[in-house]
Amino acid sequence: MRFSPASDETHLATLNNWDIKTLMKTLLQISPGSSVRVVNFDGGINLRSKLTQYGIYPGDQLRLLRRAPLGGPLLVECNEREIALGRGIADKIFVEFDS
Repeated sequence: MRFSPASDETHLATLNNWDIKTLMKTLLQISPGSSVRVVNFDGGINLRSKLTQYGIYPGDQLRLLRRAPLGGPLLVECNEREIALGRGIADKIFVEFDS
């Protein structure tokens, strides 16, 4: 069965939030040294506000520098700045690998 671009777009438009979460990786799931692009955030206005204060926006390139041991924060590089993000916040940032 062939799919036309219109039917592919329709199919993507019908994906619910749960489907998107299962198809994408979060910042918490990538390994140190990886470079990724921010796709979206899974949170409300407070999360978006906090990430905006850090200077992280959808479309930005991030590089995971390291993970602190024992459940500590992740250190990421974004726009030539190093930012420490807690694991709870990192788990709400959806990313895709650079191509």
